Amino acid sequence: TCAFDGAATPCAAAGQRCVDASAWTNATGDWSCECEAPLSGSKVRGAATCVVNECVGPCDGCAVTVAGEANVCAAAGQECRDPDIGPGSRGDWLCACEPPSESEALQGAVAQCEVNECNAPGVGSCGDGQACFDGDFGADGDWHCVCAAP
Repeated sequence: TCAFDGAATPCAAAGQRCVDASAWTNATGDWSCECEAPLSGSKVRGAATCVVNECVGPCDGCAVTVAGEANVCAAAGQECRDPDIGPGSRGDWLCACEPPSESEALQGAVAQCEVNECNAPGVGSCGDGQACFDGDFGADGDWHCVCAAP
């Protein structure tokens, strides 16, 4: 157990909890230190390296605020990215639009994804002497072909 192995001390000193894989008092060396939420990480027989992925959460200010829910980016059909998962880094997560969107990622919020349909696969195909024109990247189905300048 954690107490029998003397493991509670290194875990507690790191602000972590000691977890013993076996309830048997004669089983030694199978304990691990685990980070406290919202941090994650564990290490067998030693203090863990703790990280926080704000896209996974849950934590205040994260893309996931309630356990079991999808992050706000995924709910909007976007990719969530957390560039720094270090324990002291917070508020740097961002939502990024999926291709073929050409919009920028937005930190801490859902991005406004816009698509130039002329660049989207299978769309915007015009005949010889014509060019595709998409007048509003935020609207779907509004592209059309125009005559190319001579």
